[in-house]
Amino acid sequence: MAGVADGKTLHSLRHTFAARALTETRNIQMVKQLMGHQDIHTTEIYLNFPIDYLKEVIGEVLLPASKRAIA
Repeated sequence: MAGVADGKTLHSLRHTFAARALTETRNIQMVKQLMGHQDIHTTEIYLNFPIDYLKEVIGEVLLPASKRAIA
């Protein structure tokens, strides 16, 4: 009823929330508080992404728009 895609869980939504919160705030301490974690290491686990994904995201941020399609 909520329109959540098949195969998605509440846990996967927490990972998405953590990633988006970090992207928007650029403050892992704030994300830690928002997630309700006692230890920053728990938050880091939620923010652990595959290296290929990170390269893609960083490339999009660092490359000028005119070169993104080429890379």
